[in-house]
Amino acid sequence: MNLKSKTLMLIALPVLVTLFGTIFLPTCKSPASPDIEDTLTTYTLTVSLAEGVTGNPASGTNSYSKGQSVSYSYSLISGYKNLVVTLDGQQVNASGTIIMDRNHTLNVSAEVAVTFTQADLTGTWTGTTITTNVNITWSEWKVDSSGHMECQGSGASTSADLSINEITGIVTGTGVISLISSSRLIVAWGSWNLQMSEDKKKLDGTLNVSYSGLSDMTTNLIKQ
Repeated sequence: MNLKSKTLMLIALPVLVTLFGTIFLPTCKSPASPDIEDTLTTYTLTVSLAEGVTGNPASGTNSYSKGQSVSYSYSLISGYKNLVVTLDGQQVNASGTIIMDRNHTLNVSAEVAVTFTQADLTGTWTGTTITTNVNITWSEWKVDSSGHMECQGSGASTSADLSINEITGIVTGTGVISLISSSRLIVAWGSWNLQMSEDKKKLDGTLNVSYSGLSDMTTNLIKQ
């Protein structure tokens, strides 16, 4: 091989190495940015709403990006009570925010509220009205369909017009009460504030008499 050929070979060899290295050597890629990974990661929120509940998000399963904030808020529909919201089995407030750091389950429940009517008040009741110096045993506390009450008791009598709140079951009314206290006959204006039980068999509350020393008389009645 002459000198000229050797010179050309020495010049071409680095060029070939460079070309083959560019074509055949593997290309190295840098790892994905954590911000990009978080954007690509999603979690699910599964929501279950019982009857009697309104609010958002609605029932169903939706996907959200990792770290996304999801607001929720729920309330009762009329005729229902005892709203309970649980996130992953733990009770939480009726409204709030969920951070999507994993899959979550949101359950919202309610109970049918008891509805009270005037018919629940109609009938005969017996019981007691008590203060420190008066103890009355009511033998017959009769209420007609209009809510008018007439009653006789040991040492007392009363008449009143009563009404009941259909949602709360609170019975209120005013009338005249006659009773004997400390050997004296007292005739005074009285007002009733009673709570009907959910089974509609009990009335508990107070009788307020507009006479000194006889206010807030504890009253307990049972339907016959």
